[in-house]
Amino acid sequence: MRRQHLPFSPAAAQTGPRRKLGLTLVRLVCSALIMTIFGEGLAAGAQPTPPRGPLEGERRTTVPGNSYPWCAIGKVVGRDGGHCTGVLIGRNRVLTAGHCLTRRVQGSAILRPSDFIFSGRSCSGQSSRRSPVIAILRDRERPAISQTEDDWAVLTLADAVGGQRGFLPIEAFSETQWRADRRHGHTYAIAGFSYYRPHDLTRQSGCVLSRFGNRGSVFAHHCDATFGDSGAPVVVRRGDTYRIVGLNVAVARYDGYGIAIAGAHLKARIAANARPQRLQPHPLP
Repeated sequence: MRRQHLPFSPAAAQTGPRRKLGLTLVRLVCSALIMTIFGEGLAAGAQPTPPRGPLEGERRTTVPGNSYPWCAIGKVVGRDGGHCTGVLIGRNRVLTAGHCLTRRVQGSAILRPSDFIFSGRSCSGQSSRRSPVIAILRDRERPAISQTEDDWAVLTLADAVGGQRGFLPIEAFSETQWRADRRHGHTYAIAGFSYYRPHDLTRQSGCVLSRFGNRGSVFAHHCDATFGDSGAPVVVRRGDTYRIVGLNVAVARYDGYGIAIAGAHLKARIAANARPQRLQPHPLP
């Protein structure tokens, strides 16, 4: 069994692939790690076995990038032209996968904000200009992304493009909510800019989840996902609104399921790291 992070989609695989951001970020992990995340039962096949083979977007369709909520989804593009997917969660804030912003050759160090831009289309149908990234929010307590649930980042943009494109709220999605959704027959959707169709936003609806792991911080899903889809949101429709229930960050490549960070964990960690730091009072002279 193999877990594989979904790194930057390389802009030109034939030119120095080992130098590309994405191709330096692939992690191969043995079956013991997958059992640690989702429990021995899933690894041993206690859950229904999904179709085997790579998740390469065979069930996804092109969606107009200027229709809500899909206009909130765009590309996080690196200096080399490689990309991940990102989703607006505020007027100038973008949620994406943390490993998209690192370089293995630099010890998995977070790159500079100026190395990235966010691009997409506005909900009005007009082409929206690219917005530079000016700040990166990560988990200060877990900067090394040593666990799957640590693999997130929030980008601050120079422009309030969320006012043009709209943005999506993160739901405090947990295993309890998933079980309630399952009783009511709810399904989920994923949308992103995959390596195979980097200029098209593609979506798969009707996705199902199969299990939570890592103390409820991550879940397994059966949506199509591949390179370029790191940072793609897993969303659910509730009434007239769409909400982010998870952030796609990895795949168990030969077992046919993707791995996403659950919305409840995302909300908690983003809130914990967004609070102002407590400054120690200086002693009086």
